[in-house]
Amino acid sequence: MTGRYKVYLENSDSNSEWLGEIPAHWIVSKFAYVKTVLTDYTANGSFADLKKNVAYKDEPSFARLVRLTDLRKDLDNDGVWIDESAYNYLKKSALFGGEFLLANVGAYAGLFYQMPYNKGPASLAPNMFMAKFSQTKILPEFMAYVGQSDPINKQLTLNATASSAQPKLNKDDFKSIKFCYPSLIEQQKIAGFLDHETAKIDTLIAKQEKLIELLKEKRQAVISHAVTKGLNPNAPMRDSGVEWLGEVPEHWSVGRYKFCNDRVIVGIAEAATHAYAEDGVPLIRSTNIKDDCELSGEFLYLKEEFAASNATKMLFENDVVTVRTGYPGVSAVVPKELNKSQCFTNLVATPNKNSEPYFLSNFLNSHLGKSYFALQGWGSAQQNISVPILENTPIALPPQQEQIELCNFIREARKKYNNLVGKAELSIRLMKERKTALISAAVTGKIDVRDFVSEQGQPQGV
Repeated sequence: MTGRYKVYLENSDSNSEWLGEIPAHWIVSKFAYVKTVLTDYTANGSFADLKKNVAYKDEPSFARLVRLTDLRKDLDNDGVWIDESAYNYLKKSALFGGEFLLANVGAYAGLFYQMPYNKGPASLAPNMFMAKFSQTKILPEFMAYVGQSDPINKQLTLNATASSAQPKLNKDDFKSIKFCYPSLIEQQKIAGFLDHETAKIDTLIAKQEKLIELLKEKRQAVISHAVTKGLNPNAPMRDSGVEWLGEVPEHWSVGRYKFCNDRVIVGIAEAATHAYAEDGVPLIRSTNIKDDCELSGEFLYLKEEFAASNATKMLFENDVVTVRTGYPGVSAVVPKELNKSQCFTNLVATPNKNSEPYFLSNFLNSHLGKSYFALQGWGSAQQNISVPILENTPIALPPQQEQIELCNFIREARKKYNNLVGKAELSIRLMKERKTALISAAVTGKIDVRDFVSEQGQPQGV
């Protein structure tokens, strides 16, 4: 990281394994010595009193209540809100902008975030600390980068996981964090340098994220076109007679999904938690069904006797299993290793001898399939589809050999686009690592940016 940057000439041992050598004129400190406020949601009262005096609202109200799940989301319009009386009751954890929020429990423990200045009245939700630092010693702009550095993240992670199975930080853990800092003027220069350099990295990351989005859209478009129009651009077309399908190749048959299958059923629909086991018969859930037509993720297992009592619901190799609730219509093919498995509240179809399972699954996952289920699905909180809805889904089916050819084409196309997406994702990971390394080097004095000048010839941070 020091290759293209100057280094400080005079250094000293920080006596901290996290910081290593630092510039001789920098100060080593703990958060405890520079914080001016350290509080949390419960500073306003007991949880019983808070429950009586603070009601959360789903619609925008007087003030936002900032929760763990809101961190690093730019605090957009999603989230929960509180009215003015609740905000006044939570005055000890009111947020005005510039405060540092630290998640102190669960998977988020150690997440460090600076509250924006332009989000209006806000207050702190449970499971976070709010800290303010002495601005006579520490600039918020500098501290924002300290909180993103490796030495801080590693200390927070270690403290969060040292004492219990459930990651958790207490106030003493926060106070004990070691960091280092120079004068306010030098802090400003470092913050200015990092603003400039990280903005360039963020721009490159945004471009790669956009590329990934476009690649995924192109992948879906290519696959959707293949299963609805075929591969021959010169093939004669005809009106399918179904407005939703439009034109299809002349030699394709048009019918309904149920005529492509020997059975269409719903899987186990009764409570099954009592029948879960460490091993046994695999249980496929909605979360296992992916729109690349594969089943993946962590599987639960059922006791064999319970699975046997639901033998009519059994899934076999090459069955197509379809999500019924939540993201209805997403479908995957049962592989050989999951033969004789079971599924929970999903839809199961057994393709007939004229239908290729991967063609059916790709069709249901296509743009047409997704739009059909979006229109046909019912339910307010979550969309649902039923056996009749799935059975009556219009489908255009090519001859079986052409189905096989289309599936082979789709497999190669998906592989091609997945490789491109993978390369873009790797690029993003590397850029994020570089960003963290650059921030860590600057805020621990491993590089000297006091004389840094931007490409436009303007000194940074002055």
